[in-house]
Amino acid sequence: MFYSDAFKKFATFELMKNFIELNDIEILRMIASNFESFDNCDPSELLTILISHPDPYVRLNIAQNWSTPKKLLKTLRTDTDADVRIAAHRDS
Repeated sequence: MFYSDAFKKFATFELMKNFIELNDIEILRMIASNFESFDNCDPSELLTILISHPDPYVRLNIAQNWSTPKKLLKTLRTDTDADVRIAAHRDS
């Protein structure tokens, strides 16, 4: 469903927030990997929620996404997880 072009085109922030609140790690990782793909969502709103998620793989997917703003990568460079910190240093 999340990879469907129709879903990406019509999913609203409220819908995505509902999925995030389910706290399903696989869904969270998919959203973190593709946050820029949802046409009706402000990526910064999704990232504001996801960047502080306790699961390091969610934050790692944000750090590995080439669309992640440099400001957020800078924040992730001080993450508690070493893999997240390493991934966030990719452009420095």
